[in-house]
Amino acid sequence: MRINVGKVIMKTKGLIAAGLLKLSLSLRLEVFREYVQDQANELLRKGMMEFLDREGYAHCAMCEKKFPLFKIGEKRACPLHEKEVRRSEETTQGAVDSTR
Repeated sequence: MRINVGKVIMKTKGLIAAGLLKLSLSLRLEVFREYVQDQANELLRKGMMEFLDREGYAHCAMCEKKFPLFKIGEKRACPLHEKEVRRSEETTQGAVDSTR
């Protein structure tokens, strides 16, 4: 009789994950809800940015905001992420300059 190690590992991972979910629910329900909400928001944000990229809409490099945008090098940024995008653009320019 052969044992499929991959199936055993997957089943064990599933049991551990289910146990951890039960434990987290029993300890702090609001922490669990907050975590799930954060993960859902992150997934939604990524999906929205992929949609905007695919359809050719201009949007912030860090989020899905479309207006107002500042053009910083080749990227665009909303007022909330302007400094971060500017900083990353400067680092990218520094790396390009050092390779020449």
